Amino acid sequence: MRNMLPKLGLCLLIGFTLVSCDRTRPWPGADANPSGPGNASDASGVVVTTPADQAGSEATGPRKTAEGWVFTFVSPSASMVHLAGSFNDWSTTGDQLTKNAAGVWVITKPLDPGTYQYKFIVNGTDWKVDPNNPNTSDDGFGGSNSELVVP
Repeated sequence: MRNMLPKLGLCLLIGFTLVSCDRTRPWPGADANPSGPGNASDASGVVVTTPADQAGSEATGPRKTAEGWVFTFVSPSASMVHLAGSFNDWSTTGDQLTKNAAGVWVITKPLDPGTYQYKFIVNGTDWKVDPNNPNTSDDGFGGSNSELVVP
């Protein structure tokens, strides 16, 4: 059995934000997040890579090309990813992304000028904001939608 460090409960008050740390590491220096540094894994086990860890990957926030706007989402463990938003009446199945060899899900959508809200739907049930797009708006349900302004 591995030698486990004792569980450390630590709370820090930074400004008015409470940060809580409660991690168990299997050995000194081990990454506390088994998904990797900067990655997040929710209860469904879907791993979402954050922008800091995508250096060198082709995942970005929406970007304009001659064919339209390219949306990307990194989740190599996902079995399917759809794009739902104000541009497709929040259809949960209409815009399916294609997974490339690097585990990046990609779709290109032509969009008229305007402001659009969107989310990715992972494995049919997990609604995710775009981790590569810092622009968000209130979703009306206590959460956020990613937001894209097309000039």
